[in-house]
Amino acid sequence: MNILLLEDNCTELQILYNILKKHWPQFHYTCCQNYNDAQKSILSVQYDIFILDGNTAGAAGIAEMLVQGHEGYIEFLPCLPEQWSVGTYKGLCVKGGAEVSAAWNQSLINEATLKATADNTFTVKVPQGKNYTIMLNNKRINPVINNGLITVSMKAKDILKFK
Repeated sequence: MNILLLEDNCTELQILYNILKKHWPQFHYTCCQNYNDAQKSILSVQYDIFILDGNTAGAAGIAEMLVQGHEGYIEFLPCLPEQWSVGTYKGLCVKGGAEVSAAWNQSLINEATLKATADNTFTVKVPQGKNYTIMLNNKRINPVINNGLITVSMKAKDILKFK
């Protein structure tokens, strides 16, 4: 089971810190030693977190804290760590052919966008904490909200915005 799918903001960040803390000495060793001795190559370190799997898994884990789409809908900031109460991200890709961006302060979305890169119908969880204006291509829309979700048909290059 992917622990980042549990939507427990404290647990995910602690796991990420633990992985980095545990494996940082091996990374430091592989990057900072004299390679005259072939036995000291990067391949000789059994648990080097900074090999390809570690790099992509770490980035994917961070992205999962910022946006998720595995439940059949897109959700912004599903498990934002308390330490990241202010921030932004741009251009994360989600299933169905779209890019998402968000900006937040005090852990509340100020603005979130979904830009379609392909024609598709998207289901999005409306961010919580404020009464958001929902716009499609800079025109206010009033979609039906069912269990906190909206469904919007979009063409490539359409932009759905929560503000």
